[in-house]
Amino acid sequence: MFQVGVTGSLLITHTLKGGSEKESRPHRHRYRFEWSLSAPALDERGFVADIARMEASRDSLVQRMNRVYLNDLAFFENLQPSLENFSIFFLEELLKEFAKDGGTPVHLIQSRIQVWENKTAWASYERALGEKS
Repeated sequence: MFQVGVTGSLLITHTLKGGSEKESRPHRHRYRFEWSLSAPALDERGFVADIARMEASRDSLVQRMNRVYLNDLAFFENLQPSLENFSIFFLEELLKEFAKDGGTPVHLIQSRIQVWENKTAWASYERALGEKS
């Protein structure tokens, strides 16, 4: 299995439902993330995916999402804006951005995101491509 990935970071504010006193108030995290795409074989050009295209997708989403209040997003209307649920949301949004520029190559079979809330705590989410979460 081959993988390529890009990293990035963004500042997010959220309020956790039913959390500690501190978590029950709006608070920020500088989330750091790593996004990868996987394929069992390289494409005809010898790549898993175009890394520059991944970076452009990342940059577009970070620009749109940086400094948002997660609780205001429709995705989180009935969901805890937790690190785990943010991982699902963020991966799905990255894949949408990536698909805008020519679709998702058929040889790609999986995508994964790992999001760090701080130096020691993280959550990840992965899914097969060609299926919805």
